[in-house]
Amino acid sequence: MSLTLDGTAGVTGPATKVIVGTTTNDSATAGYVGEVITSSVVVGSAVSLTDATGAFTGKTITSISLTAGDWDVYGIVGINMAPTTKFTAIAGGINTVTDTLNSLYEEETRFSYGAAGLVPANVISFTFPTTRVSIASTTTYYLIGYASFSISTATAFGRITARRVR
Repeated sequence: MSLTLDGTAGVTGPATKVIVGTTTNDSATAGYVGEVITSSVVVGSAVSLTDATGAFTGKTITSISLTAGDWDVYGIVGINMAPTTKFTAIAGGINTVTDTLNSLYEEETRFSYGAAGLVPANVISFTFPTTRVSIASTTTYYLIGYASFSISTATAFGRITARRVR
């Protein structure tokens, strides 16, 4: 049996290739498996939302630029509201189009409260499902917040993260 050890590519054997992981708290180099790209907007810098006028009308919270490859993209969205804000729906997710929720529901999380609405008087935060994106060229992914509401005001904050998986 023959094994080849390469300091950057890992160990290669007759039937398998092994990716060598890190043994410390460093980060993967750009372009390598494990690379992480993230962008956050904290609650104190949240973006103002306007009442959604269409099914997928939202507001861009932040964005990340991903280079060609396979990525797992995930994150969290927070909706902050005044004590009297009445919501009929809130949502958050990712898209390659600014200010627009993706029409693929598996790339977002959505809550509907019916015509009566909901007055939570607090922050609602939620994650959206991890989504695999396989892209051939550099692409921007936007973190989108969405709210259908009346009476008062709302803002959105959150984080979008991508990890290169291959």
